[in-house]
Amino acid sequence: MKIGILTLPLNLNYGGILQAFALQDVLRSMGHEVYVFDNDFVPVYKRPFYKQIAVYILRFVNKIIKHDVVIQREKLFEKEYPILRKNIAIFIDKYIHLKKIKTIDSIELNNFDVLIVGSDQIWRPQYISSMWKSKVEDAFLFFTLGSNIMRIAYAASFGIDSWPCHSKNEVEHISSILNEFIAVSVREKTSINLCQSTFKIKPSLVLDPTLLLTYDRYIEFIKDYPSLGDHKLLSYILDMNDDKKKILNQVVGDKKLQIMEIDMNYSDLGLPLERRVLPSVENWLASFRDADFVVTDSFHACVFSILFNKPFVVIANKERGLSRFTSLLSQFNLQSHLLFSPSDYNSNSDYSLSNESMEKLKQLRKASLDFLTKSLKK
Repeated sequence: MKIGILTLPLNLNYGGILQAFALQDVLRSMGHEVYVFDNDFVPVYKRPFYKQIAVYILRFVNKIIKHDVVIQREKLFEKEYPILRKNIAIFIDKYIHLKKIKTIDSIELNNFDVLIVGSDQIWRPQYISSMWKSKVEDAFLFFTLGSNIMRIAYAASFGIDSWPCHSKNEVEHISSILNEFIAVSVREKTSINLCQSTFKIKPSLVLDPTLLLTYDRYIEFIKDYPSLGDHKLLSYILDMNDDKKKILNQVVGDKKLQIMEIDMNYSDLGLPLERRVLPSVENWLASFRDADFVVTDSFHACVFSILFNKPFVVIANKERGLSRFTSLLSQFNLQSHLLFSPSDYNSNSDYSLSNESMEKLKQLRKASLDFLTKSLKK
């Protein structure tokens, strides 16, 4: 069958790129023709005012307070964007079969047998409007109502615990189309409650697509990639603050390891351009392969620490969706790896993964693959 995957635009997100690749890879191994929908990056200043009112207001306030020429900064970022992602783009162009669209409702339904929604935070309203420039209902495929296309949700994530939109029509629209899905699954336990209480459906719980592939599958991409060194502590922190610096220093002092940092400073226009170009996806994967310990506040860095069986701590990142971390870690009985403050770090723990956790991964992977296989046979 011909399948289209609707997830968040790939942009500059390693986890987003790899989860899209993983789901595509699994579906292609089942014999399907698979495309991942993507759009072209559009800076705020080129987006319609009515779709970005809050952003425009904030930008105006910043301009007054900071005397910052915000539009010029956005134009500069737009110009530099292809350069910033040039290393990442190599992986996307080589391994992901893209289908470019402008908005979600511009998908040509006659070209597909199945639409799969997921994974990533595709059902987070603010991301739908800002990244896809689309109506919230469209991420739930409301625009397909009345068509015969097969609809499946795989590991869709809200990234939040409760539905923030209060429009009765919106909720009714989403509920009506979700009932037309062949199968619905979500990535977080809290999303099950949200779906039941708000949209009156009971979804299945499945793994993030990246966890469907084995360690050996990822190693294929970096088997010839040179070693990044020994005795390394991988620091991959998206939103650095003082508490996270303290935790990082605690771990470094305790483990006596050398920091290997993946910088995510691409939006810091105060740095030279060459320092803001993101490393390749292969480099990102090799960093986990060669790390002896991982400190992160990233959901997918947490995932790959598990996949690569690396000791790790993950620092709570509430702004990006805390339920993602708590749900994932509870599935593998790794709740002690989640730190909320420097005082939560336990120097007596090695934060390694138990055999039970790795065995649980195999069980959950099988169940998640079974969900996909059975859904596509309905």
